Amino acid sequence: MSEIRANKIDAARRQIDVAIRMLFSNGDPVAIHTIAAAGFKILRDIADKNKKGKIQQYVRDIVKPGTWKIINKPANFFKHADHDTDEILENIQEEVNDFMILLACFYYQDLGYRLTPEMGVLMTWMGALHPNRLFQNTSLEEDFMILLACFYYQDLGYQLTPEMGVLMTWMGALHPNRLFQNTSLEEDFQKLDWLRSMSREDQLKTGKDLLSQVKQ
Repeated sequence: MSEIRANKIDAARRQIDVAIRMLFSNGDPVAIHTIAAAGFKILRDIADKNKKGKIQQYVRDIVKPGTWKIINKPANFFKHADHDTDEILENIQEEVNDFMILLACFYYQDLGYRLTPEMGVLMTWMGALHPNRLFQNTSLEEDFMILLACFYYQDLGYQLTPEMGVLMTWMGALHPNRLFQNTSLEEDFQKLDWLRSMSREDQLKTGKDLLSQVKQ
């Protein structure tokens, strides 16, 4: 019989990765929220104990006392029934799961751990859907310097990291036939209007397809 062996980071990583795969498979949002919230809480607790990282400081600055109780209400509702047996949870949008998982990915990276392929694809997918909320206005030249470094790294015989694979996939999607034209990052993001105009189901399927390409 197999035994489960994991430390806190292992548990959080595995929970977040499973939540991402479930999300892109259009799985049950209640189950996704429960698993994602568990991994997110572990990462937030570790960051809070370490008292370091930009994400933790940012969250501390914007989240006011008592807010976490509201944020955690759905997850607690899905886990416990000792005080609210007959209560009904309503008016929670499925997209809450997207942003919770995204924030968990930011925490994971900020704690010094390498993003998994699932996390890298989720962050790319969310960036395509919400460019104005997630991305800073970096120059196209900076983007291509990073891309060129990835090509050099691969050409030297090293295996690409998940982050590099996602970046190369991302840039290839933005510039399939005209990589080196002088367009702005804002114009590049406009090319992804097709993703934002899709139905929720098709958006998730696109994320699942991208994850399959990265993990090949």
